[in-house]
Amino acid sequence: MGIEKFDGRALSFFPALSTKNMVHHMTILELEAFIAAVETGSLSQAASRLGRVQSSISLRIKQLETELGVTILDRSYDGIVPTEAGKDLYRRASDIISRINEIKESIATMKEDSDIKIGLIEVVPTDKVNQIIKKLKSANIRYEIKFGMTENLINMIENDDLDFAIMGSGYTSPSLIHIPLYTEQLVLISSPGIQETDVLSTLDHYDFYVHSKKVYQDVILTSCFNN
Repeated sequence: MGIEKFDGRALSFFPALSTKNMVHHMTILELEAFIAAVETGSLSQAASRLGRVQSSISLRIKQLETELGVTILDRSYDGIVPTEAGKDLYRRASDIISRINEIKESIATMKEDSDIKIGLIEVVPTDKVNQIIKKLKSANIRYEIKFGMTENLINMIENDDLDFAIMGSGYTSPSLIHIPLYTEQLVLISSPGIQETDVLSTLDHYDFYVHSKKVYQDVILTSCFNN
């Protein structure tokens, strides 16, 4: 389900409306003001419903009429009613505002209803991530996953922004509980000119490159050569 764009190139879904004299993009505030005016039959009541002043409602509707190049409301002493173009706009605008509200509610529900917040480093294997998600879904646990570097994830746990995180064991915080989950094999890749060896100390005069000193690869290399 998509949301239509309001500009001079995408107004073809308003068959009764013209794109002549288009000056700026429609806004949600303009559509809400117009919808409220149609449904209440009064600019003052529309302003009261939306918690705005009447002049703001009048301005929003005037902006709509200017950019569409048509009159969308007939005004009289008895109130206001939509023109034919206004009826077309009302029907479509109501649908779009409804969709926008559904999106807002859906996003709000996702934020509020997550039972746990999980942190993952980006190098966690995909099959491990899928296993976690599958188990959470089978248990009907609502979750939110955030990716980040090890140090950032630790900080988020300590600040109560995460419930737990899966990260490398080489870079840890003494203030947190650590539970081993799985092991993975690491390999050392070198240029063809370097002789094969099982003794890391023979390589201690070479330079090793890691992504950052804040991630666990640096700790692992230091541990290997110290041992």
